[in-house]
Amino acid sequence: IWGVNPLKKRWFRRLVKKEELFSGGSCTSGAVGPVAYVFRKISDFLSGITLHEFTHDQRINLGPLHDAIERLFAAARTMARSTSGAGTTVGKVIRAFAGRSTFLSLREGYGGASVANILIKLKRGWGRKLTVEDVKQMLREAAKDPSLEDVIYIHEEPYELDANLVKGMPYSCVIDLNRVRIIGDFLIIDAWYDNELAYSTRML
Repeated sequence: IWGVNPLKKRWFRRLVKKEELFSGGSCTSGAVGPVAYVFRKISDFLSGITLHEFTHDQRINLGPLHDAIERLFAAARTMARSTSGAGTTVGKVIRAFAGRSTFLSLREGYGGASVANILIKLKRGWGRKLTVEDVKQMLREAAKDPSLEDVIYIHEEPYELDANLVKGMPYSCVIDLNRVRIIGDFLIIDAWYDNELAYSTRML
């Protein structure tokens, strides 16, 4: 995941030597991964749901041309529950979340961007130690890191983001600070992304 596992890490360099083929994860892992990375040291597990724009491998018309039943339906006319590889990918590249992350995707065809509603279970006691402002500052600092400055965008305007505002943005992880919440030991963050443009930008 871009910005999350740079080659300067010794364990990652060893992995690169063993593998012949690498993937950049997915558009959703590009949104979830940076957030998970920021809070990895104070987290127990991660889960969430992404409301995802439909993609090229879904059927535009109803028809038996896909091996996943949930992707057979006309993509632009339905909401379909689907799997997301983001949970598995985050667990592979951030060792703190190995076996401790899962994600669900709801596919919709509305022509805008996608959003991941990320739920992080904090380690015991951190829900009382952290304030929402602490979390916002941690995210601001992460966005200034050279490895993440082109990946994370922080939205600080006094209005919430929507799909049309995010459409066309090249960042993999557009964080709306208006939507940061702490409920007990759970941290909730919304990360938006243009699932086609942002991922393509990382590839280039």
